[in-house]
Amino acid sequence: MEIKLSGFSVFWRHALSCILVNRLIKRSFGLLVLGLSGVQNAWGQPDPEHQPGVEAFVGAMGTRNPELIANFVVYPLTRPEPLPAIDSREDFIRRFYQVFDGDFLVAISQSDLEKDWATVGWRGTAFRDGELWLDENGKLRALNRTSRAEQAEIEARSAATQQQLHRSVARFHRPMAAFTTRSFRVRIDELANERIRYAAWKLPNPTSSEPSLVLENGVFEAQGSGGNHSYRFENQGYLYEVHFIVLGTEDDPPVVLRVYQGERLLSEQPGTLDIQ
Repeated sequence: MEIKLSGFSVFWRHALSCILVNRLIKRSFGLLVLGLSGVQNAWGQPDPEHQPGVEAFVGAMGTRNPELIANFVVYPLTRPEPLPAIDSREDFIRRFYQVFDGDFLVAISQSDLEKDWATVGWRGTAFRDGELWLDENGKLRALNRTSRAEQAEIEARSAATQQQLHRSVARFHRPMAAFTTRSFRVRIDELANERIRYAAWKLPNPTSSEPSLVLENGVFEAQGSGGNHSYRFENQGYLYEVHFIVLGTEDDPPVVLRVYQGERLLSEQPGTLDIQ
């Protein structure tokens, strides 16, 4: 598996893989906490205007009261594939103890504002190099960490998904993403040999049918410091780029598929994430 980093420390390989179900942490990324480009100089210097919101969030987490903490979340809150996003206050309350391990709750509630938090421009305020992000109002907008309970559910859902896919792509190590554009259904999976596979079906064909295109030469690239990332796949002069937007504007789609022939853009299709 090839990985490219744009402005990322080795730690961010870990942080991004949390967004993708902790799929790559244990095997290929490692956990080396280094200075984060764009954050290193600002760490320990949270923006004063964001400080009240951060303090309120930390105080709420210290109560361990899901009904109170639910007021400090921007919905929907994306969870790693194939888990569904947390799309409402009620859903957050129901899944609170699945999402947050006890040790992570303690880490947040006992955090030091100057040592553990930093405001990073428009992206908001990050906790411990980006394990979670708050917006300017102190509300949780991104959680780049997968709990033990979530990991167990991911594994169960992945096993069920394999039974529903066409036999040619049913075998994989971990799911990375699944999405639909106006023309295609697409899956990205990590294989047992650590290669990244792209499989696409022309709509309206189901994923139980044979895919129209399968590529196993994926390159993962982390972009910026907020969790945005992409995959690149090459095929006989064509380039398939899949961009995932974790931190963006309200108008940004969660995923964009671009197809190039040489340097010429042939197609650009926004997509919606599929929940298995």
